[in-house]
Amino acid sequence: MILARILKPSDFGVFAIVTALTSLFLPVIDSGLTQIIVKLPVYTRNLGDIFHTINLMVGFVVLFIIVVLGFIASKYYGEPNLFVLTAINGFSVFLLAISNIRFATLIRNKRFVPIFIADVSGSIIGVFVAIWFSLNGFGVFSLVIQQLANYIVRYLVFRTSLEDVYSIKHYSLLLQATNHIKSGSLVLLSRLIGGFTFSLDRLMVGHFFNIDTLGYYSTAIRVAVLPDAVIRTPLTNVVLAHTARKPKTERQKDYVTTSNIIFLVSAIPCILLVIAGDIIVPIIMGQQWIESGVYLQILGIMAFGKIFHGLSAIIHFSEMEIKRWVKGCTITVFFIISVPLIYINIYPNPILFTICFSLIYFIVWFTYYCRTLFCFTGRNSEPLLKLIRMVLCTVLGGLGISWVARALIEPLILSKLSSIFYVMVLLFVIMSGALFVNLIFNREQIRSLLAKVR
Repeated sequence: MILARILKPSDFGVFAIVTALTSLFLPVIDSGLTQIIVKLPVYTRNLGDIFHTINLMVGFVVLFIIVVLGFIASKYYGEPNLFVLTAINGFSVFLLAISNIRFATLIRNKRFVPIFIADVSGSIIGVFVAIWFSLNGFGVFSLVIQQLANYIVRYLVFRTSLEDVYSIKHYSLLLQATNHIKSGSLVLLSRLIGGFTFSLDRLMVGHFFNIDTLGYYSTAIRVAVLPDAVIRTPLTNVVLAHTARKPKTERQKDYVTTSNIIFLVSAIPCILLVIAGDIIVPIIMGQQWIESGVYLQILGIMAFGKIFHGLSAIIHFSEMEIKRWVKGCTITVFFIISVPLIYINIYPNPILFTICFSLIYFIVWFTYYCRTLFCFTGRNSEPLLKLIRMVLCTVLGGLGISWVARALIEPLILSKLSSIFYVMVLLFVIMSGALFVNLIFNREQIRSLLAKVR
């Protein structure tokens, strides 16, 4: 977000179009094979070579399609730089594609330290490279170069962390992995459908409104999806990978408990976005982005839906119920896209569109997760009722108390102390409120979750 203080909102608007085009095909790049590699009981070197060959082929195809779409988009939006920007970003996606087999192998072998090093070092180096380019007048190009530097570092770390050197197999040998390819294609399809959600909304904003508005919206949505990162961390990856190998009865109990812990932790920053998004944006991005704060507050509602989307994906992929997940994604994405699309044609207002999109996203994925949890636990209503009770206690407790606190203490604190301290106070109030209401109305479940964490 340092770049937001250097670059203009229009730069982020153009970059949003680039990422929207690449995000359409981002789920395709591992061909759905990453989950297959993690779950396979036996994983041989020959299978690794076959999967590497498939990813390489898919990477070249996706790169070509992205470049063609970049050329079309540059003509449609009247932005000549879009073609070059999309081509550079397409090469970053290609690097990600050829890194995925090593990434999956590291997860399978429970070697999470190299993954952590790759993520952290790639992010840090990418930011420093982007800052240098932005300070030297490269504008929006610094944003795509940031991603390129990030993926180059990730590829090099994964390459040095594994001694395996994969070779390219003849297409006839790919038939040996037909069953795995079929399973992988279903995973791919589900991710492709889900990827449309966070591409088409930005393309709609770019089509109906100006580039600056798209910059405000896309920057807000990048912050709004951060709480979802709690679902996939080095810690949760270990827990989920260990849980996936347990017997079904134990697995059901552990998944329910783990999911509730993840929700309880990730709901706190979501509430903070809703309450103080208009204060957070100027702190991290500068006063020129103050208009983006309203979008961030609204998209905080969408952030809750993103959490339930991730929790639903964990259950389906861990249980290898890919066909059911594809059907579910298709139905949910249809509602998430069609309703805001109809609304934006009737009332072309960016704020109203964001409200409609966020509400639909949350309602659809929360409903879907409740249904998934109910079926996963053998149609046992007790875990579902516990989830609903926890959601109500956490959201109403954190949201209600922090809203009252903001109304009472904001004039006093902002006049004497910094905005950063004010946000920290609100975060403490949200945590206290959510925990307090849970301890009153949901005491037994909180005690069991704390015991599980210990």
